[in-house]
Amino acid sequence: MPNPKEVFENHQQHWNFITANSDDVFEGQHFDRKEVPPIGSDGHVNRNDFKRFKNENMVTCISAFANSNRDGGLLILGVSKTGEIKGIGHLTETEINSLTVFHDLLKNQTAIVNFAECQNSAGIAEKILMIYVPFTSDAICETLDRSPKAWIRSGAQNLLINEQQREQLKREKQITNFENGYCCPFYIDDLDKDVLQTFSEVYHKNANYDLDDKELLYEAGAIDRDGTDYVFNNAGFLFFARNPQRQLPWAYIRLMRFEANSNETESRGLPTFDQKFEGSIIQQIRKIRSFLGESGFFKTYQKRNSNGGFIEEPEFPLIAVDESIVNAVAHRDYGTQIPIECIHYRDALEVKNSGRILQRDRDLPSQFTLQDTTLDSMPRNPKLIEWLKMIRDEDGAEFVRAISEGTKRMRDEMHTAKLHAPSYKIGDSHTNVTLFNNATEREAYLRAASILQESTEFTNIFPLHFVTQDGQPADPDILRDHRKDFMIILKDALKAKGWYVDRLRYGTLTVHRRNSELHLPQEVSKFIRFYPAYKIQLRNYWNKFYLCIDYTLEVKNILRNNEILKRMPSFDLNGRRAIAQLKDWYDAKIIKADTELTQVYFFDVNREESIASDKVIPDLPIDSLKNILSDSSIQYDLSKEIKRHSLALDPSSARIRVEKITQMVQDIGKSVFPLIMENLNVLLSTVPEPLSNENMPNTLQVQTLQEPFVEFRERRKLPDIRQGITKFGSYEDPKKTIELVPICTDQLRNQMDQLIVRLNTGKYKYSGSERTFSTNFVYNYVDPIPETDRILGECRRLLDQHPDWIGEKELNRLFLIHTPEQGYAKDDQNAPYYQIKRYLLENGIPCQMVDTPTLLNPDWKDLNLCLNIIAKCGVTPWVLPNSIPDADFFIGLSYTQSRIKDAKRLVGYATVFNEFGRWEFYLGNMGTFSYEQRTQYFANLTKQTLKKLDQLGKLSDSPNIYFHYSARFSLDDRQAMLKAARSIYPNGTYSFVSVNLHHNVRLYDSRAETDGSLSRGSYVVTAPHQILLSTTGYNVYQKSLGTPKPLEVTIWTERPDTNHNSEPDLKSLAVQILSLTKLNWASTNSLCGEPITTKYAGNIAYLTDAFLRQGGEFRLHPTLEVTPWFI
Repeated sequence: MPNPKEVFENHQQHWNFITANSDDVFEGQHFDRKEVPPIGSDGHVNRNDFKRFKNENMVTCISAFANSNRDGGLLILGVSKTGEIKGIGHLTETEINSLTVFHDLLKNQTAIVNFAECQNSAGIAEKILMIYVPFTSDAICETLDRSPKAWIRSGAQNLLINEQQREQLKREKQITNFENGYCCPFYIDDLDKDVLQTFSEVYHKNANYDLDDKELLYEAGAIDRDGTDYVFNNAGFLFFARNPQRQLPWAYIRLMRFEANSNETESRGLPTFDQKFEGSIIQQIRKIRSFLGESGFFKTYQKRNSNGGFIEEPEFPLIAVDESIVNAVAHRDYGTQIPIECIHYRDALEVKNSGRILQRDRDLPSQFTLQDTTLDSMPRNPKLIEWLKMIRDEDGAEFVRAISEGTKRMRDEMHTAKLHAPSYKIGDSHTNVTLFNNATEREAYLRAASILQESTEFTNIFPLHFVTQDGQPADPDILRDHRKDFMIILKDALKAKGWYVDRLRYGTLTVHRRNSELHLPQEVSKFIRFYPAYKIQLRNYWNKFYLCIDYTLEVKNILRNNEILKRMPSFDLNGRRAIAQLKDWYDAKIIKADTELTQVYFFDVNREESIASDKVIPDLPIDSLKNILSDSSIQYDLSKEIKRHSLALDPSSARIRVEKITQMVQDIGKSVFPLIMENLNVLLSTVPEPLSNENMPNTLQVQTLQEPFVEFRERRKLPDIRQGITKFGSYEDPKKTIELVPICTDQLRNQMDQLIVRLNTGKYKYSGSERTFSTNFVYNYVDPIPETDRILGECRRLLDQHPDWIGEKELNRLFLIHTPEQGYAKDDQNAPYYQIKRYLLENGIPCQMVDTPTLLNPDWKDLNLCLNIIAKCGVTPWVLPNSIPDADFFIGLSYTQSRIKDAKRLVGYATVFNEFGRWEFYLGNMGTFSYEQRTQYFANLTKQTLKKLDQLGKLSDSPNIYFHYSARFSLDDRQAMLKAARSIYPNGTYSFVSVNLHHNVRLYDSRAETDGSLSRGSYVVTAPHQILLSTTGYNVYQKSLGTPKPLEVTIWTERPDTNHNSEPDLKSLAVQILSLTKLNWASTNSLCGEPITTKYAGNIAYLTDAFLRQGGEFRLHPTLEVTPWFI
């Protein structure tokens, strides 16, 4: 299409275009032509028709061209719809002159005219009138009425605009400035502190002076003065407020998925995924970047690598997706009350944005691609764009680029991925960008190229097959409601084939072969037997049933009750499991023990009986067995030997375990199976279920995540924590001085002195506290005491002497105490360790206990010890560089159960982490409760936790909260917590995540380069709401002894009533959990076996259980609630 001004100035060169035989060819966004009214029967043009023609054609067209087209527009008078020259020669001179004068019709226009001499179809001389209308850049071209009218051009139409469109037009022409418009009064509590801090660091770098927060925002143009008060303008509120949706509820990003193609919008149905990304525009970008980068929202195509293994190819290049969304956030018209919509179809991603793309010197066609068009845009929101350019992302790059640079990257990334260039559609008030994924062709190619190869990855589950008596396949649904019956049938069948049944409890059958005890020293075997055993569970994955079989070690006491009661009190036996003899040996529980008779309850026959104590063999805990050996003067490291025979000390134990399990399965597959159940034959496959890299139905698909990085000082990042902390230093650079209060016996005084010197100076790779943690340790002197039992008294004396130390909020002081470990069991609540720790914690004093081996030789322990100290004193050692996808906060929930005065009492608590995995606070000083009160207690705890987050100004109106727990919570518990959460934040999305290690599934990889276990970061989807995640499998950071067990992670997500409850994103869940295994501030190891949410809950449970057993309620001092006091 030619330029309108060029046609106006050189009409002869474009005569064929002007006289095109159809308006469809000529008329459009920049061109229009009209036939003027003809002469009437009286020989004159009707005056009313002529006036109507000017108002309905000329006025509307000139106004529309002036308001819409940066290239202007051309209106030609005297040409018919079919291109025939009708001319204007029949008009009077007055009438012709009135067609060339516009100032009495419209204001804010600069139209110019030109007459073109020509001939009509009869060969008679004629002329036409050409009116060129330049763009009015700084005003609206409108009528002169009291209520002026204005039009915009949309294709070949002139559209009368309403008041909302008028305001939008003013914003596009920058007649009014939405960014500078008043938004609301300024309150410091409305600010997003993280965004302000990040912006402040950059702003002050470029300034020669420091400003407080209010002055900074005023200088930057985010707030304005209103008399003596300050007010937010729209740009400032969008950028710096933590919840701009309170005033501008449409200013968010909406991400949706439809199971339809992009050309099926009329029949696409309801979205299968629908999620909002809210907060300041910085937070919106961060959240959706993190979500799309780490979640499984987009497909990932796995292709076999010619060098072995697999390579991943994303559905869309993430850079192209990111640029399209960031451009929408930066350049959208925030005055239009519609959110940004990102819509994922089967074949495309469409980003819909309010406001047309504003070009500097030309107009864009209504449809184009970046293959043939280069954009040179004029910023609609110059403040927001300037601020966004000042902010850097996690990699140090600008949040936004010039749109020409960004769109060029989009085009190049799509080209590299062999996908079509981004496509644009521009309407009167919107811009749509579409990225096509070419999914149909790509998936067809991958299916055709797929070569079935034997998988090296597998698990310890073995398929069960069901056939009728005549050999036909049968429906396995019979097992769904008869799991217990099946396990009893299996137990009886194994027993009949020479297996000893150790127990059938909670769905797990434990068995060992009779007469298969392992060799032990003769003096040990008088008391104890070791049996190689197997745990068997029935599992159902994707509507298929399996037997899960794992190797274990059964440690059996062989002493009878009458012999044991000579060594330990009878109350230690009451309530314990045992085997007791009637005619045969049966599973039983000891009710009351005596040297002569023992009262037992028999599970199989459901009755109590008193039998001779020499016919009862109790199950004893390991500590009791150790005491028996010790009392008999037998030197034997029972714990080490149990680990050795349990395959927990051998680096190749995974392969040994597989070999043992395989032999066992091959044995029972022939000797025990098939089983008969409900007239069906149940067969056991002796081949373990493989893990597939292909996305195929009814298979266990394995996917692998990248090892998460963590961030240290000056945004340096590494996945190796120990290397990162010693090379770069802690994330926070506090320049902190911590006063240590060292307490130990006089014999260890010199060692305590040397330890503190070591903490400050370091050794080997540890460079000392100042270089590593920007912290200096000082102390007046080592406080020696004559005996260790006086440590608690010394702590009391010091706090009596210095009451100002109690609950000191600056956390600049820590008690460093040597506590003896000899003579006390590890969990002895009366040990000095627990007594001293409880006293100091209840008085708000950070404390660190030091054992004797560390004092005598701190080599390789000094770094972790220093890490514990600085973390307890409020220094953040490392965090995740990116926010965890799809999350605002993680709340770890757990409870400790102890027997207090013959009654079971519980104490519950919450640990809170932000989206970067940073510790926020602990909440748990709410008293003890009974098990029956648990549901209401945790509902109250949930409410109190969210209230505290609300008071701290940490949450938007629709937060995304994850509750993690490894303790058992029922559906009623979850519903009560959900109701409590909704009472605080009704529009929140709440996910309940169970992290379970109490199962027997293991994941293996037989490749020679591994240790036999499936690599860390691999996860297997076992149900729509469940994954198995390998967190301690084969990795380059830590050698594994034994066979790692994956986490079984199950999620239930509850979205607001207004949102569609779509299936959870399991890749996003896996990323969350794996990322949270990197944040154990108790150790510089690069990984932890479980997420820090449940790991810390376990640490708290261990301590609080001991405190409860001491008596009285433990109440942590509020000062320490913001530190990880328990590490």
